[in-house]
Amino acid sequence: MSDLSKKEVRAPDSFRALLMKVFKSLLGNKAANLVVLGVFIVGGVAYSAYNHYKQSQEEKAQAELFEVEQLLKKDQPDANPEAVPEPLKAEQIPDEAISMLDSVTQKYSGTNASSLAALRASELLEIKGDLQRAGQFAKSGVENSRSELIKGLARLRFATLQINQSKYSEATAEIQKVLDNDSLKSLHAEAQLRLAVSYELQSDLEKARELYSKIVASNGADPVGRTAKRYLHSLGKDAQIKAKE
Repeated sequence: MSDLSKKEVRAPDSFRALLMKVFKSLLGNKAANLVVLGVFIVGGVAYSAYNHYKQSQEEKAQAELFEVEQLLKKDQPDANPEAVPEPLKAEQIPDEAISMLDSVTQKYSGTNASSLAALRASELLEIKGDLQRAGQFAKSGVENSRSELIKGLARLRFATLQINQSKYSEATAEIQKVLDNDSLKSLHAEAQLRLAVSYELQSDLEKARELYSKIVASNGADPVGRTAKRYLHSLGKDAQIKAKE
């Protein structure tokens, strides 16, 4: 296998390494193809310019996301910046914030910030009770994100919306895609929690209890583990109440 065909050379971040290997290969050949060499030189310049453009777009999108968060905080009392923020209420979410987030998703499509804007818009629209548009934004986060992590978060957001609308099979399909992705192990406990909630809402309490217990055993000290422990405790209380009836 030649140096030029190795897997690591084909990775996007290795373009310059590929360029240097081509240079060495051509320089070692007395009948070097100057046309090919010229193409790679131009390609290298174009790649560098494109990288700069992408970074610029990412920074602009992040700046606009920051403006949205400032708008959402405008009417809220000052709080400890390290404290967990209080959940927003529907009346605290101006339509302007949704419009700004929508604009970010369209103007900067393909950036990580645009995918995060879609997730934020989905969350805010759910609070406002517009589940249809919330689902559309979450779905766009799945379809347009180039980051596996953000795509995984978008799948969980979409699954949560489906659970809230009793669309359990659709929710399970999205959750399973996260669980099947080994690169998203950091999200597996969150995915299992949503799956357990789905089972509980469908009255499959045995499966729900099994998953809650699994999360507590593996992530007991984390927020997701504490939530699972609380839900597991609630299941036990419900069982005791039913036994007394």
